[in-house]
Amino acid sequence: MNEQPIEAFIKLVSFDQRLVVLDHEIRELKKSLQDLVQGARKAAENLTSLERQVRDQTNVVRAQELRMKEIDQRESDVKKHLKTVGSPREYDALKRELLQINDQQQACEKEVVEAWGVLEGITKKLHEQKSHALSSGPAAQEHMNVLEQKIESLTELYKKTRDERVFLLSAVPQDVVNNYEHMRGNVDNPVVPVVSDVCSACFYSIPKQDLSQLQRGGIVPCKNCYRLVYFAQE
Repeated sequence: MNEQPIEAFIKLVSFDQRLVVLDHEIRELKKSLQDLVQGARKAAENLTSLERQVRDQTNVVRAQELRMKEIDQRESDVKKHLKTVGSPREYDALKRELLQINDQQQACEKEVVEAWGVLEGITKKLHEQKSHALSSGPAAQEHMNVLEQKIESLTELYKKTRDERVFLLSAVPQDVVNNYEHMRGNVDNPVVPVVSDVCSACFYSIPKQDLSQLQRGGIVPCKNCYRLVYFAQE
Protein backbone atom coordinates (compact mmCIF):
# COMPACT_ATOMS: atom_id res chain seq x y z
CA MET A 1 0.00 0.00 0.00
CA ASN A 2 1.47 3.36 -1.03
CA GLU A 3 1.34 6.59 0.95
CA GLN A 4 -1.86 7.96 -0.54
CA PRO A 5 -4.09 4.99 0.46
CA ILE A 6 -2.54 5.02 3.95
CA GLU A 7 -3.33 8.68 4.35
CA ALA A 8 -6.86 8.03 3.09
CA PHE A 9 -7.23 5.13 5.52
CA ILE A 10 -6.03 7.16 8.50
CA LYS A 11 -8.38 9.94 7.46
CA LEU A 12 -11.18 7.37 7.23
CA VAL A 13 -10.45 6.24 10.78
CA SER A 14 -10.45 9.86 11.92
CA PHE A 15 -13.80 10.41 10.22
CA ASP A 16 -15.24 7.36 11.96
CA GLN A 17 -13.99 8.61 15.32
CA ARG A 18 -15.73 11.90 14.67
CA LEU A 19 -18.89 10.06 13.69
CA VAL A 20 -18.81 8.09 16.94
CA VAL A 21 -18.38 11.28 18.96
CA LEU A 22 -21.14 13.06 17.04
CA ASP A 23 -23.48 10.11 17.40
CA HIS A 24 -22.84 10.01 21.15
CA GLU A 25 -23.45 13.76 21.49
CA ILE A 26 -26.67 13.53 19.47
CA ARG A 27 -27.92 10.63 21.59
CA GLU A 28 -27.16 12.48 24.82
CA LEU A 29 -28.90 15.64 23.58
CA LYS A 30 -31.94 13.65 22.48
CA LYS A 31 -32.07 11.97 25.87
CA SER A 32 -31.90 15.35 27.63
CA LEU A 33 -34.63 16.68 25.36
CA GLN A 34 -36.77 13.61 25.96
CA ASP A 35 -36.34 14.02 29.73
CA LEU A 36 -37.46 17.64 29.49
CA VAL A 37 -40.48 16.74 27.34
CA GLN A 38 -41.46 13.94 29.69
CA GLY A 39 -41.04 16.26 32.67
CA ALA A 40 -43.25 18.89 31.06
CA ARG A 41 -45.84 16.25 30.15
CA LYS A 42 -45.82 14.86 33.66
CA ALA A 43 -46.19 18.34 35.14
CA ALA A 44 -49.16 19.02 32.84
CA GLU A 45 -50.72 15.70 33.82
CA ASN A 46 -50.24 16.54 37.51
CA LEU A 47 -51.99 19.88 37.01
CA THR A 48 -54.87 18.20 35.21
CA SER A 49 -55.14 15.62 37.97
CA LEU A 50 -55.11 18.29 40.69
CA GLU A 51 -57.74 20.34 38.87
CA ARG A 52 -59.93 17.25 38.62
CA GLN A 53 -59.41 16.54 42.32
CA VAL A 54 -60.39 20.11 43.18
CA ARG A 55 -63.60 19.78 41.15
CA ASP A 56 -64.44 16.43 42.71
CA GLN A 57 -63.72 17.63 46.24
CA THR A 58 -65.73 20.81 45.63
CA ASN A 59 -68.70 18.60 44.75
CA VAL A 60 -68.12 16.63 47.96
CA VAL A 61 -68.12 19.86 50.00
CA ARG A 62 -71.29 21.10 48.32
CA ALA A 63 -73.02 17.78 48.92
CA GLN A 64 -72.02 17.83 52.60
CA GLU A 65 -73.19 21.43 53.00
CA LEU A 66 -76.50 20.61 51.29
CA ARG A 67 -76.99 17.69 53.66
CA MET A 68 -76.20 20.04 56.57
CA LYS A 69 -78.87 22.47 55.37
CA GLU A 70 -81.39 19.64 55.10
CA ILE A 71 -80.64 18.54 58.68
CA ASP A 72 -80.93 22.16 59.89
CA GLN A 73 -84.24 22.53 58.07
CA ARG A 74 -85.49 19.31 59.62
CA GLU A 75 -84.49 20.63 63.06
CA SER A 76 -86.39 23.87 62.41
CA ASP A 77 -89.50 21.96 61.32
CA VAL A 78 -89.43 19.71 64.39
CA LYS A 79 -89.05 22.71 66.73
CA LYS A 80 -92.03 24.42 65.11
CA HIS A 81 -94.02 21.24 65.45
CA LEU A 82 -93.15 21.05 69.16
CA LYS A 83 -94.92 24.36 69.73
CA THR A 84 -98.18 22.99 68.36
CA VAL A 85 -98.07 19.37 69.62
CA GLY A 86 -101.02 18.30 71.79
CA SER A 87 -100.15 14.95 73.34
CA PRO A 88 -97.23 14.13 75.68
CA ARG A 89 -96.40 11.00 73.67
CA GLU A 90 -95.99 12.95 70.45
CA TYR A 91 -93.98 15.59 72.34
CA ASP A 92 -91.60 12.95 73.68
CA ALA A 93 -91.23 11.45 70.19
CA LEU A 94 -90.33 14.83 68.74
CA LYS A 95 -87.78 15.47 71.51
CA ARG A 96 -86.11 12.15 70.76
CA GLU A 97 -86.03 13.08 67.11
CA LEU A 98 -84.38 16.38 68.00
CA LEU A 99 -81.65 14.52 69.87
CA GLN A 100 -81.06 12.35 66.81
CA ILE A 101 -80.96 15.43 64.65
CA ASN A 102 -78.38 17.01 66.95
CA ASP A 103 -76.20 13.89 66.62
CA GLN A 104 -76.56 14.08 62.84
CA GLN A 105 -75.63 17.76 62.89
CA GLN A 106 -72.45 17.14 64.87
CA ALA A 107 -71.42 14.28 62.57
CA CYS A 108 -72.23 16.30 59.48
CA GLU A 109 -70.36 19.36 60.75
CA LYS A 110 -67.29 17.20 61.31
CA GLU A 111 -67.56 15.81 57.77
CA VAL A 112 -67.98 19.32 56.33
CA VAL A 113 -64.88 20.58 58.18
CA GLU A 114 -62.85 17.59 57.02
CA ALA A 115 -64.07 17.99 53.43
CA TRP A 116 -63.11 21.67 53.47
CA GLY A 117 -59.69 20.78 54.87
CA VAL A 118 -59.08 18.33 52.03
CA LEU A 119 -60.27 20.87 49.46
CA GLU A 120 -58.02 23.61 50.84
CA GLY A 121 -55.03 21.25 50.81
CA ILE A 122 -55.60 20.23 47.20
CA THR A 123 -56.27 23.84 46.14
CA LYS A 124 -53.05 25.01 47.78
CA LYS A 125 -51.07 22.29 46.03
CA LEU A 126 -52.69 23.22 42.72
CA HIS A 127 -51.74 26.89 43.15
CA GLU A 128 -48.15 25.91 44.01
CA GLN A 129 -47.90 23.69 40.92
CA LYS A 130 -49.32 26.42 38.69
CA SER A 131 -46.93 28.99 40.15
CA HIS A 132 -43.99 26.66 39.56
CA ALA A 133 -45.15 25.99 35.99
CA LEU A 134 -45.43 29.72 35.28
CA SER A 135 -41.96 30.44 36.68
CA SER A 136 -40.10 27.47 35.18
CA GLY A 137 -42.11 26.89 32.00
CA PRO A 138 -40.51 29.58 29.78
CA ALA A 139 -36.98 28.59 30.83
CA ALA A 140 -37.71 24.91 30.19
CA GLN A 141 -39.18 25.70 26.76
CA GLU A 142 -36.15 27.83 25.87
CA HIS A 143 -33.86 24.99 26.94
CA MET A 144 -35.80 22.57 24.74
CA ASN A 145 -35.50 24.95 21.80
CA VAL A 146 -31.74 25.18 22.31
CA LEU A 147 -31.44 21.39 22.48
CA GLU A 148 -33.50 20.98 19.30
CA GLN A 149 -31.24 23.44 17.48
CA LYS A 150 -28.10 21.64 18.67
CA ILE A 151 -29.53 18.27 17.63
CA GLU A 152 -30.41 19.63 14.20
CA SER A 153 -26.97 21.19 13.75
CA LEU A 154 -25.07 18.08 14.87
CA THR A 155 -27.30 15.83 12.76
CA GLU A 156 -26.47 17.88 9.68
CA LEU A 157 -22.77 17.69 10.53
CA TYR A 158 -23.08 13.93 11.06
CA LYS A 159 -24.71 13.48 7.63
CA LYS A 160 -22.08 15.66 5.96
CA THR A 161 -19.23 13.75 7.61
CA ARG A 162 -20.81 10.42 6.69
CA ASP A 163 -21.17 11.54 3.06
CA GLU A 164 -17.52 12.62 2.93
CA ARG A 165 -16.53 9.22 4.34
CA VAL A 166 -17.90 7.52 1.22
CA PHE A 167 -15.28 9.22 -0.97
CA LEU A 168 -12.46 8.00 1.28
CA LEU A 169 -13.50 4.37 0.94
CA SER A 170 -12.66 4.35 -2.76
CA ALA A 171 -9.01 5.23 -1.98
CA VAL A 172 -8.53 2.36 0.52
CA PRO A 173 -7.97 -1.27 -0.60
CA GLN A 174 -11.06 -3.40 -0.07
CA ASP A 175 -9.29 -6.06 2.01
CA VAL A 176 -8.11 -3.41 4.46
CA VAL A 177 -11.61 -1.94 4.62
CA ASN A 178 -13.08 -5.39 5.28
CA ASN A 179 -10.64 -6.08 8.13
CA TYR A 180 -11.21 -2.63 9.53
CA GLU A 181 -15.02 -2.90 9.46
CA HIS A 182 -14.81 -6.30 11.14
CA MET A 183 -12.57 -5.01 13.93
CA ARG A 184 -14.62 -1.85 14.28
CA GLY A 185 -17.59 -3.96 15.26
CA ASN A 186 -15.57 -5.59 18.08
CA VAL A 187 -13.43 -2.85 19.62
CA ASP A 188 -13.58 0.92 20.01
CA ASN A 189 -10.08 1.51 18.62
CA PRO A 190 -9.62 -0.91 15.72
CA VAL A 191 -6.69 1.03 14.22
CA VAL A 192 -3.70 2.15 16.29
CA PRO A 193 -0.18 3.34 15.51
CA VAL A 194 2.99 1.43 16.27
CA VAL A 195 4.98 3.13 19.03
CA SER A 196 8.52 2.01 19.82
CA ASP A 197 8.00 -1.10 17.69
CA VAL A 198 4.99 -2.30 19.75
CA CYS A 199 1.23 -2.16 19.24
CA SER A 200 0.06 0.91 21.15
CA ALA A 201 -3.16 -0.88 22.12
CA CYS A 202 -1.93 -4.19 23.58
CA PHE A 203 1.86 -3.47 23.70
CA TYR A 204 2.67 -6.60 21.70
CA SER A 205 6.06 -6.45 19.99
CA ILE A 206 5.64 -6.22 16.25
CA PRO A 207 7.68 -8.86 14.34
CA LYS A 208 10.56 -7.56 12.22
CA GLN A 209 8.97 -8.59 8.92
CA ASP A 210 5.79 -6.67 9.84
CA LEU A 211 7.85 -3.67 10.92
CA SER A 212 9.57 -3.71 7.56
CA GLN A 213 6.22 -3.74 5.79
CA LEU A 214 4.91 -0.97 8.03
CA GLN A 215 7.94 1.20 7.36
CA ARG A 216 7.29 0.82 3.65
CA GLY A 217 3.84 2.27 4.17
CA GLY A 218 1.84 -0.85 4.82
CA ILE A 219 -0.88 -1.72 7.30
CA VAL A 220 -0.87 -5.10 9.03
CA PRO A 221 -2.93 -6.74 11.77
CA CYS A 222 -1.39 -7.09 15.22
CA LYS A 223 -0.60 -10.75 15.90
CA ASN A 224 -1.93 -10.43 19.45
CA CYS A 225 -5.05 -8.23 19.47
CA TYR A 226 -5.68 -8.30 15.69
CA ARG A 227 -6.10 -4.55 15.47
CA LEU A 228 -4.81 -2.92 12.33
CA VAL A 229 -1.54 -1.15 13.04
CA TYR A 230 0.37 1.41 11.01
CA PHE A 231 3.71 3.17 11.31
CA ALA A 232 3.18 6.77 12.43
CA GLN A 233 5.97 8.86 11.03
CA GLU A 234 6.88 12.37 12.20
